[in-house]
Amino acid sequence: MIPANVLPFLVERIGERRASWLTMTARTLDAGTARTIGLVDEVFATEALEKETRGFMRTMMRADPHALAATKSFISEIAGLERDEATQAAARSLLELAARPEVRYAVAAFEDGGLPAWSLRFKPEQNLWIGETDNE
Repeated sequence: MIPANVLPFLVERIGERRASWLTMTARTLDAGTARTIGLVDEVFATEALEKETRGFMRTMMRADPHALAATKSFISEIAGLERDEATQAAARSLLELAARPEVRYAVAAFEDGGLPAWSLRFKPEQNLWIGETDNE
């Protein structure tokens, strides 16, 4: 068997040469090395993991789901474009997005000092990793 199901993602993330080296050697990496080569974005000490994960989830859940999808799509669209082409695509995208009712709603909420409704979704009552409450 080969790791065919993950190789496209691995090659995209860390490059063909590194992906080949990792899969051929089956080498185990420590967290620092994985971050250095671009395999992971962040590394935290075990005691900080819960707090950092909650912070990340809070940030992600405060974002409009449509904006997150549009961002991912736009990054794919401009990947490999020259700067002028990417800038033109950005202008088009911003104009299209600014016309959407949910974007106008979010901007109005921000201008009023508030947050849009979707930003209040993340309120975990239990520990994210082992199911314990925060008070235990």
